[in-house]
Amino acid sequence: MDTSVFGKDGGPEKARNVSRRKVKTPTLRIKIPLPRALARRFQHDEQGVAAVEFALAATPFFVFLFACFESAAVFFSTSTLDNAVTEASRQIMTGEAQSQNMSAAEFKQTICERIDLLLDCSRLLVDVRTFENFGDANSNDPIDDDGNLQVAENFNPGDGGDAVLVSVYYRYELTIPNLTYAFANMGTGEVLIASSAAFRNEPFEL
Repeated sequence: MDTSVFGKDGGPEKARNVSRRKVKTPTLRIKIPLPRALARRFQHDEQGVAAVEFALAATPFFVFLFACFESAAVFFSTSTLDNAVTEASRQIMTGEAQSQNMSAAEFKQTICERIDLLLDCSRLLVDVRTFENFGDANSNDPIDDDGNLQVAENFNPGDGGDAVLVSVYYRYELTIPNLTYAFANMGTGEVLIASSAAFRNEPFEL
């Protein structure tokens, strides 16, 4: 065997193989992120998840919370007005208002004194009518098709034994304008609160 070519242990050939393996052409590799690779990165990235979830849930939560507050305010105002109308109507039923020749403004003031801590008296409208019997005491819709108030103020407390209908209306202004579409029943964006008391006057004599 010719050792000049292979050597005892394959020297020259082995040297050529080694040198061939060592000589490598340098390659410049630039990693360009592909859209699919970016999508996979965002898919597994959970940073800011809590902030995103809070932003999605906060808006309906606060809308619901403010709606609860507005509903409670409207119901509380209605209850306050009902109590004031009931107390003030006693003066008509017992003849006290008639014996004092109480005017419409004075009767309205008796209601305002009971609601002034919560409601604005300038938004109040009072309608007192007298009928022969309760069958004639029909109350029409106070709001027309355009959302306007169509009630005129009257004050006729009647005499002893007359049937009387006291109707009081209050234009409640919403504190949260964005909820107008859900609560308002007037074209002005207000809520009309109505309270009535129907009774027969006691048989008093003036």
